Amino acid sequence: MESVPARFIESVLRSFGEVDRQLLQHVSSTWGQLAEVYWRKRGSLKILYDCDDQDAWHLYYTLDGFEHIKRRNLSREVFREMSKSITSFEFTPNHNLSRHWKMIDADDEDEMVQLLMRLDAPEKKLDFWWNVWKVSFVTMVSREMSKSITLFEFTPDHTLSRHWKMIDADDENEMVQLLMRLDAPEKKLDLWWNVLKVSFVTMVSRYPHFLRTFTSLWSETSDIIKLCKKLVSTGKLWEIYRPDAKQIRTNFWVDYFFSERCMSLCSYLTDLTVVLAIIDRWKHMDPRNLAFKKTVTVYKIKYFPQAFVNVGMTPIPMESNSEIVEKFRRRINLKRYDLMSMSLHRIDHPVDRRSSIYVLIGYDDGFDVFMLFR
Repeated sequence: MESVPARFIESVLRSFGEVDRQLLQHVSSTWGQLAEVYWRKRGSLKILYDCDDQDAWHLYYTLDGFEHIKRRNLSREVFREMSKSITSFEFTPNHNLSRHWKMIDADDEDEMVQLLMRLDAPEKKLDFWWNVWKVSFVTMVSREMSKSITLFEFTPDHTLSRHWKMIDADDENEMVQLLMRLDAPEKKLDLWWNVLKVSFVTMVSRYPHFLRTFTSLWSETSDIIKLCKKLVSTGKLWEIYRPDAKQIRTNFWVDYFFSERCMSLCSYLTDLTVVLAIIDRWKHMDPRNLAFKKTVTVYKIKYFPQAFVNVGMTPIPMESNSEIVEKFRRRINLKRYDLMSMSLHRIDHPVDRRSSIYVLIGYDDGFDVFMLFR
C-alpha cells in the first residue's frame, strides 16, 4: 500500500465523503498523511446569482476552507489551486447573502463562467429552492416600505380591476418606485410564482451552458422542468432533490433513475406511482447492471405505503441488520428520526437473490420512505 502513487491516493480522497476523509487521517501510513493534508486544504466554492440595488443582476461568490490559499479573489491561479482539493461547488440564488459576498465584475464575468464550467468538484450542487426567491422578494420590498401604512396587498386578480382606479402608463414607473418604498405591519403579496418565473427565466436564459454543467439539482418549483430535462440529457446529473414529479411523465423519472449517472432521487409525492414503476423496472432487469448503489427517498406520504406489500416487501429486524441501517445513515440524514420507531424491510429480486431493495420507513408528520438498491 505504501508504494501507491500520491496522485492516486489524492484522487481517491476526492471521491470519498467527509466521514471517510476524517477517518483516514488516523491511518498510520501514506494514506493517513495525505488524508490529513487534504483535510487541511479542502474547501468549497459557492456562487450566488442576485440583483443589486439598481436591479442589475450579478454573480457573487465566497470561498469556504482552502486555508492554504491566501488570495481570496477569484483568478486563474486561484481556480488552479482550488481544483486540487475542492470538495463541493454550489450555485444558488439568495438575496440575503449577496451583500456579504464578493461580486464578480461584469468585465470578468465571461472568463469566470468559463473557469467555473471547467472546475471539477466531487459535488456540484444546483440549489433552486423556491423559498429563497420568496425570502429575497419580501426582504427587498420590506426594506423600502414606510412606517405609516398599516396594510399593503398586491394581487393579480383581474376580476377586481374594472372597479379600481388605474395607474396611468406615464406614471407607472414612478408609482412602482413609491410602492416599493412602502412599509406595513401586514404585507400580503399573491405574486410568488410570477416573481419566480421572471427571475428564473432571466437567470436561465443568461447562463444556459453554465447551468448544464451541474451534477446535483435541488428545487421545489415546476418552473425548472425544461432545465431539469436538459440537465438529465447531459448525462452529468447524479442527484435530483425534491422535483415536482407530477409535472413530468413517470417513464422519464424511471429512465433517469436507472441511467449510469444517477445515484439519488428524492421527492415529496402524493402517490407512489414513480416509486412502484422503479421497483417494477428493477424486477425485470439484471440488477448487476446497476452502476451504483442507488437511493430513492419519498417524503410525507399521508398513509402507510400498503402498496409495497404487493411488491413483495417483507419486514426484517433492524437489530440484526445494523450494517444496512448504517449504510442508510451514511447516505441519508436520519437525525430527526427515532430509529427505534422506524421499520426496516426488504424486497428481493425475483431472479438474482443476491440483489435486494432495502426499505426504511419512518414517520415525521407523514410517512417517509427511504430505499437503498443493492
